[in-house]
Amino acid sequence: MSSTEEKINRIMMQKYLRSFHQGGYASYFDYLRTGYPTLRKVSSVRIAYR
Repeated sequence: MSSTEEKINRIMMQKYLRSFHQGGYASYFDYLRTGYPTLRKVSSVRIAYR
């Protein structure tokens, strides 16, 4: 059985993937607001917060 944290991460990843091409920046703003889904990034790249 998955932990609550894993379940939330899975749900948010599904939401992120569903709205990625159709929701404009909404999926990115959800990521900034919640921290989910956990996204990989290159260490030399800074994430825009504003």
